[in-house]
Amino acid sequence: MYTSESCLEWIHNSFLDLDSLSKKKKKKKVASHCINLSHKMSLN
Repeated sequence: MYTSESCLEWIHNSFLDLDSLSKKKKKKKVASHCINLSHKMSLN
């Protein structure tokens, strides 16, 4: 399960690895999870 920490890590890594195609699918998955997580946090 992803946590807010992995979201911060994803944001950090997305700036470092913009050229990395192999991670794009994983990133997209994490990104959508982070968006969902932030929505849940803002609702609480």
